[in-house]
Amino acid sequence: MSNQYPDPNGYWQNNPGWQAAPPDGPGGSYYDSAGYPGGGGYAGDAGFGGGYGGQWGTPPSYPEPPDRTSTIWALIIGIGSFMCCATNLVAVVFAAIALSKDNEPNEMARFTRYAWISNGIHLGLVALFVLFMVVMIIIDP
Repeated sequence: MSNQYPDPNGYWQNNPGWQAAPPDGPGGSYYDSAGYPGGGGYAGDAGFGGGYGGQWGTPPSYPEPPDRTSTIWALIIGIGSFMCCATNLVAVVFAAIALSKDNEPNEMARFTRYAWISNGIHLGLVALFVLFMVVMIIIDP
């Protein structure tokens, strides 16, 4: 306080909310050239490079669009096997649903997996049927 306004009973010195400026350290004064504690608040220079408090941060990152190649191949194989045997409609439906889920990569991957599983089961059953027919032809005298 000053002599003009004396501090009665040391109120300002003993109040826990009042903090004195720390002593000058090896880095210089606690106050900057404008008289603000801690070096001021404006982080930019005279140009337009900065802003109050520093940078705005990095822009939000967006996820990569899902790869549709596997889904398209599952659809092609499903349609091909459906046209040959007229039985693999399940894979075509799953692949079509997967292609409609472009905005949901997890759902797209799940339905693509279902289409491939359906294609694998269907092609495995077709291979077993063809093998059975070949064996029956060879065995039949």
